[in-house]
Amino acid sequence: MDPLKFIWTDQVKSVFKNFTLWISENENCEWDLDKGVILSGPNGSGKTLMMSYFSNLSKYFYDHGHRRRIHFLECRDIMTEAENGLKDFSKYYNRAEYSSACINEFGEEGYINDFGTKRYPIEQILTQRLERGLMVFGTTNLDLGDKEDSDIKTKYGSRLFSKLHETNYIDLVPIIDNKVIDFRIGQ
Repeated sequence: MDPLKFIWTDQVKSVFKNFTLWISENENCEWDLDKGVILSGPNGSGKTLMMSYFSNLSKYFYDHGHRRRIHFLECRDIMTEAENGLKDFSKYYNRAEYSSACINEFGEEGYINDFGTKRYPIEQILTQRLERGLMVFGTTNLDLGDKEDSDIKTKYGSRLFSKLHETNYIDLVPIIDNKVIDFRIGQ
């Protein structure tokens, strides 16, 4: 996405402002300061651009290992490791190595076949991080929704669905003139 085509809608401004306040641990933040952040929205809504910006910004504020220093990971890279035989994903929920990991574009990945069993490495990583009290960050096209209507629950099951309520799950849907904007094509 071309950052020059980024349109500052009121919602985008609000997300940017609150993320800035969250990074600096400012009490005026509308989000829970003790929880990580997941940006959800359609393709081209600026999720990856915004999350990578705040990942880079966090590196200026915090030393390696600090829980607010966001380590940016590509979902496709994790899946490539899994397809090449990685079976132990514990490094991704190791407090010292990835104190605060952001998984970009989770939900788009498939499963790996582990001796006839379908496994979703991303689901395992996210669930284990949340169960260990580690902050979870990410971008996704999946909607958290509610119990009856949730893309997350359909893809990963109820275990991760219930755990993701322990994050600041933000729907980022830039709308101008009643039309969803795709920043990638400059509409």
